[in-house]
Amino acid sequence: MINTLESLANEILLNILSNLTWFEMIESFWSINKRFNSL
Repeated sequence: MINTLESLANEILLNILSNLTWFEMIESFWSINKRFNSL
């Protein structure tokens, strides 16, 4: 099952993540899946 975040293009996801601090990104998205870790 694909959730909403996984269906977004990398460019859109990076745009969203650019509004977060590094700590917020790591805390929120780390280990969700390999794709997010590679971004």
